Amino acid sequence: MPSWPTLRLEAEVEVVLFSFPDRPVQDAVGIHREASERFAPAGSISSHTDGRREHFARWSEFHFPRGFDMNFFRPLSATVFALLLPYAASAADLKVTVTDGPTVPATLFVALFDSAEAFAADKPLVSQKVPMRDGTAQFAFAGLAAGRYVIKSFADENGNEKLDTNLVGLPTERYGYSNDAKGRMGPPSFDAAAVKVDADSTIAFRLH
Repeated sequence: MPSWPTLRLEAEVEVVLFSFPDRPVQDAVGIHREASERFAPAGSISSHTDGRREHFARWSEFHFPRGFDMNFFRPLSATVFALLLPYAASAADLKVTVTDGPTVPATLFVALFDSAEAFAADKPLVSQKVPMRDGTAQFAFAGLAAGRYVIKSFADENGNEKLDTNLVGLPTERYGYSNDAKGRMGPPSFDAAAVKVDADSTIAFRLH
């Protein structure tokens, strides 16, 4: 839990409170900052309840065992931070606009695939459904790892939550793929529809 919010604890039995600070990580990456606030006396955990300040525990009431070295956590914290940093740094948002949908209100069903194998097996990484108005829909996929992705979509005009087809299996509702990719007698290949995401990006494609 971050250090800045107030905290209220209730227990029916005796409990021991302690914390492992992330100060070593903050110092290592040069982001540590200090600011004084007069929320509560030093060494206490406080909470505001109906305008009253209540003090529940004092850190001084807990003592680590003799000989315990808090520096034990310094390399551990730095290691965890180093492992997580690449994921945070590579996360990107993909904003998408889909046009040429039906003129009547419809629901756009969207699926995102992160590999050719998942695309062939129709196993999306994530899926959404968003309203289409005046033939247009906008949505986003947040926090994507760097890579190549394919989006497939269709506009559900009659509310049955599936892509309707005729007797020979051809779609009778509008559908489309990222890159405006088209296939022959079937969906396009993953490579044809794939878009590269390595930073926040915006793409658009049409239904047909």
